Amino acid sequence: MKMALKLLLAALALAGALASLQAQAQAALVAEKSYIRFVSIKNSTIAEVHRFAELSGALADFDDVLKGKIRISLASVDTLVPIRDERMRELFFEVADYPMAVVTADVDIAAVYALRAGQSAVMRLPLKLELHGHAAVLNADVEVARLGDELHVSTRDPVIVNAERFGLTEGVEKLRAIVGLERIATAIPVTAKLVFTLPDDGKQ
Repeated sequence: MKMALKLLLAALALAGALASLQAQAQAALVAEKSYIRFVSIKNSTIAEVHRFAELSGALADFDDVLKGKIRISLASVDTLVPIRDERMRELFFEVADYPMAVVTADVDIAAVYALRAGQSAVMRLPLKLELHGHAAVLNADVEVARLGDELHVSTRDPVIVNAERFGLTEGVEKLRAIVGLERIATAIPVTAKLVFTLPDDGKQ
């Protein structure tokens, strides 16, 4: 009886491991070809483009859906002004407590795999953004293009991130005060291009 139980447990463990391996087939983000940029608007007339230098992530194939997850190192914020980078890390993002932002989304796997090399499609994706201890769903219109063994996902229009939804208005006020500005906009346009290598099953 004990032997039968051990065999059953071993079989269940093996089946679980195989299922996990199948579910976790990953297509890694090609970080050097990808970017996430955002625009700060000061005193209603001055707009500057910034970026994050460190991104990581993957697409995981779960049978009928591709689950995407992108991790953004907030400490890698790059505004081309070192003192401003430091202030954004410490006063705005508070990276000591909130080092990462995470974006997750589900993509229709059939629609993606139906694309042949050189083809593209427009999709509307709900993106879950976890930032500064808060989470919200933001809708984005994206263009998905298949280029060889890569999948390129790009925003068609900027995604507007409202600082208030993520508890960042106090950080905006700190930045405004320290540099003596009249106003810094709390609605932040964000654009992205993300490049992934396709799982084997998606290659044609």
